[in-house]
Formats: sequence, C-alpha cells, structure tokens
Amino acid sequence: MFLVQEWMRATLPRLAPMVAAIGLLTTAVVAVTGFEAPPAAADATAPSWWLGATCDAADNPGSYACSYALGASYDGVVACGPGTAQGGMDMEEHFFQGAWGEYEWECVELVMRYMYLVFGIAPYSANGDTVVSDYNGNVLTQVSNTGTSLPSPGDILSWAGTNENPDGHTAIVTAVNVANGSGTITIMQQNASADGWGTVSVSEDVLTTQIFGGSVTGWLHNPNAGSVSATASASTSAR
Repeated sequence: MFLVQEWMRATLPRLAPMVAAIGLLTTAVVAVTGFEAPPAAADATAPSWWLGATCDAADNPGSYACSYALGASYDGVVACGPGTAQGGMDMEEHFFQGAWGEYEWECVELVMRYMYLVFGIAPYSANGDTVVSDYNGNVLTQVSNTGTSLPSPGDILSWAGTNENPDGHTAIVTAVNVANGSGTITIMQQNASADGWGTVSVSEDVLTTQIFGGSVTGWLHNPNAGSVSATASASTSAR
C-alpha cells in the first residue's frame, strides 16, 4: 500500500498537464466538427448573442431601420428582417466564439439559428441550396423530394439555385396539410416574404412550389418527429 501511495504522489502531478491537454484537444475537435448536442425542447429562448430582446435590434440596425420581427415564429424562434431582398444589408454574426458566421437576415441564418437553438446543431458552411446536402451530422436525416415521403413540422427545406439566384433558398416547415398526395405545407422563412410565412404546394406527394425559380430538392428530417408516409394523409399544425 505504501508503495502504491508513493507512486500516485509521484505520477499524478505529471499526468495533470496531459489531462488538461486532452481537454483542450476535445474542445478543439468539437469546434471544428460541429459537435451536435442532444435535441433541445421546443419553445427556444431568445439567442444569447443578440443585443436587444428582438432580432438583435441593438446590434444590427439594418440599412434603413432597426431590425424587427417579421411576424412568423415557430418553436419560439422568430423570423427577422429586413433581409437584402427587403432593403436591408448583410451583417455577419457568430452564435458563439469560433462558430461559423451567418448573415443576418438571410434565409440561411434563420434555419441555422433554428437548428442550433432547437437541436443543438452548430452552424456550418452552406447556402440555401446546400443546407441539406452539406449537413453531415447524425441528429437529422436527409430526405429527397421524390414523392416517397413528406416533411414534418420542424424539418428544413432546401431549394435549388438558378442562374438568377445561384444560392437557392431554405426554410422551416411549420405545418403540413396533405391528403391523397395533394395539399399545402406552411413554411417560415427570411429574406423572401414580408411577414416571414410561405406556402408550398404538394402534388402527387412532391413539393412543387418554386422560390426564386428553384425547386425543392429535399429536406432535413427529425427522426424523433416520426415520418409521414406519402400514401397516408397528413395534417399537422404549427406550434
């Protein structure tokens, strides 16, 4: 026993720097890979990085007026403006130190803010047309817009880019009302509609509404929300 105690006294101080280094390395890996925390509860709180209670108004005055809530909200996350399509100007914001920067109030900022506050997914490099394809985590799953399934509220849609709008578009599903392959899906978005809401038509279980000329390519789906079969009727409301 005496020898064990002496060995511990002599060895543990030398191990301490190694343990600290491992901790720093782990932190670095988390920052680089976009480590994803367990899903958070709905009704997310206001972002901690905002200056001002609503839409970072004290930090981002926009180009002609203070930032403001467009009116649309879902799970406690609000759509903000003005976006560049509404006369605003881009301002880069980081959700936390070392995070990938997002431009307020582009469409991608909204979905990245939603995924971070609700699912714990750190922001990553993507445009509206690549939010789905560039996601490499394991909290959400990638689904193609092929008519084999329908998105659920909380899923993230992506629209293809075009010559006129090469960056595409992205939005959050807030409600699904589809029966026998036809119906509508309600979305929340930024830098598109004045109030932050939008409607996507569904025909033969395919999302058909184009935005800025691009078509829906697919979506990120939350497996915990269950899946909606394309052969079944779906009617789910926004929260």
